[in-house]
Amino acid sequence: MTEQTPHSADERLREEQNNAAGASRWEAPAAGSLRPATDLAAASEQLLSGGARQLDSAALRDALLDLHDFWLTTKATEIGVTATSGFAIVATGGLGRGELLPYSDLDLTLLHDNMPHDIVGRVAELLWYPLWDANIRIDHSVRTVPEALKVAGEDISAGLAMLEARHIAGDSDLSSLLIGGARRQWRTGIASRFDELVEHTEARWQRSGQIAHRAEPDLKCGRGGLRDVQLLNALAIAQLADVYPSRSLASPTGTLGEAHLALLNVRTELHRVSGRGRELLLAQHADEIGAALHIGDRFDLARTLSDAARTVSYYVDAGLRTAANALPRRGLAAFKRPVRRPLDEGVIEFAGEVILARDARPSGARSGPDPARGRGLGEHRSADGGVHPFPPHRERAGAAHAVASAGAQGSVGDAGRRSGGGGHHRGVGPNRIMGQVVSRVGRGA
Repeated sequence: MTEQTPHSADERLREEQNNAAGASRWEAPAAGSLRPATDLAAASEQLLSGGARQLDSAALRDALLDLHDFWLTTKATEIGVTATSGFAIVATGGLGRGELLPYSDLDLTLLHDNMPHDIVGRVAELLWYPLWDANIRIDHSVRTVPEALKVAGEDISAGLAMLEARHIAGDSDLSSLLIGGARRQWRTGIASRFDELVEHTEARWQRSGQIAHRAEPDLKCGRGGLRDVQLLNALAIAQLADVYPSRSLASPTGTLGEAHLALLNVRTELHRVSGRGRELLLAQHADEIGAALHIGDRFDLARTLSDAARTVSYYVDAGLRTAANALPRRGLAAFKRPVRRPLDEGVIEFAGEVILARDARPSGARSGPDPARGRGLGEHRSADGGVHPFPPHRERAGAAHAVASAGAQGSVGDAGRRSGGGGHHRGVGPNRIMGQVVSRVGRGA
């Protein structure tokens, strides 16, 4: 018989104590907990059929979300996943965002606090098998908090999904550790992962194309689609962009919130009409979806989708550009100052954006100081005694609105929000100047 060292004996003792503690925290459920979730499937079908009073898109999503939350919390209590059990159920994807569609997968993670393997396996079976047996599609995982954070740090897709995590049932403190940890990890690591995020996004666009230019667009992954709205949320969590800009900062084609809702409603009706979790809007479903949403025929639906996608694309382009400018530059670029390239009278290109020059005089600004206020309207006195129309950090906002009004989309935009540059200033420069600027930028001058 081999002799155990004191060190190995202590480790075994701690493991036995942990196993005993875990076993005492979870109570085995009564028999019958493995019955299929046919009640959940039947209730979902009843909501979809609707009968004479069919729910609209938003009401259907809310009803499905409430139904699945209720079933999962009830099942959690039944199988012993309680606040003191050392287990928690966390949702990501549409269920986590609160945007559950009729035939979307259920993205669920069973978290545990280093519980014994046999108990973890038993709880997982009690949770997953009823859903599988009822033919409900799930994307599932079983992890501790450190394991989940490790996956989120290594896989960009998993990291983005974890930003939308939501506690469903069980130990809320365990869920909070994961949700808070994933967001902190994302914020602190965004500088080193930003290039990977951009490459991941561009690869998705390459695969799925642009919604505005496709006869049968991919509503989820196409450029200007719902994944891009989630990308903006990820940039906001990293404190590099706004989530939903106010109407005063709207793009030339509408607000982000309206575009998001339009895409979400069309995708909801696509699931309902096709009877499956489709993301590609086929022409055969377009007329029925347009009628259900009171938009019109398939051509009206195509115009609605094109406008929504262009709006989302506008914000994504501006958000990615603003985020890149906000992050510290690396390598040799850190030693180079951005070039301020003149485009026309009072207008320059700086860091990928068209902005007003420091000595620009917007039309309507007073040329002299206001005797009552001691300073000209909209002017800022710098440390060297010079007077500028706007503080340097507000230059971008006025130019962004002027270019937006001229019809530019994506190539120039609404930077300056992060710098606190107030609202857009109207009446910036003559239309002749801005028209020439947009023309030159479009030609890559």
